[in-house]
Amino acid sequence: MNLDVVIPTFMREEKLKRALLSVNEAMEQCGKDVQVRIKVYYSHAGEFSSATKGMDWAWIEHHLLPQVSSKFKLPDFWNDRLRESTADAMCYLTDDVLLNRYCLAIAAMEIKKMEFDGVIGFNIENITEPYQPCLAAFGIIGLKYADRFKDRQVFCPDYTSLYADLEVEKQATILGRFKFHKACILVHFHPAYTLSEGKDATHLHTRRDFDKDRTTYDRRMARDLVWGLSGELINK
Repeated sequence: MNLDVVIPTFMREEKLKRALLSVNEAMEQCGKDVQVRIKVYYSHAGEFSSATKGMDWAWIEHHLLPQVSSKFKLPDFWNDRLRESTADAMCYLTDDVLLNRYCLAIAAMEIKKMEFDGVIGFNIENITEPYQPCLAAFGIIGLKYADRFKDRQVFCPDYTSLYADLEVEKQATILGRFKFHKACILVHFHPAYTLSEGKDATHLHTRRDFDKDRTTYDRRMARDLVWGLSGELINK
């Protein structure tokens, strides 16, 4: 099988390097039957230039996004990557994670069992609550699952940064195509769970529309709208 691992990044070169090294170790556990492509997408031209020199590793594809970072919408980014993918499945991550070495191998095996028609949610190890807030915050989407949606728009474009993953979880659960796998483990260096990391510029940037995204989610849930089951958007 072919697996794309996709990571967007913005002003986090050291955290990105930490994440990529863990992804590479996880990739090496997948075996010869899983062909992994790691794709990193930069919103900052200077960081792109620096990273392509400092992390010029053969196992990474570096891409510079054409849009201005202030216009970046995470659901659009993921939908674009799904639409252009020629792989069997896509793993969606962020630049501030650390994968368990067996995370990708287990996830690849599980999505293959689903015949690439489903979503596998990853287990965030460092969340201290009984259950992580969104079981699909990180994971793998089979491309046959993405083909259920027009232009492979799995993520709801009503949002800017947050809550789209919650609708993916709801959507895939209703369709009977979601599985949360406890053995697909990663650490997320989110300041809410890892206080030593602090709230960096990227964290603050991605939460610039927190109130708007939360209001959008509440309004959509009040109207029983789940993206993919309904194509209705409430934001123009």
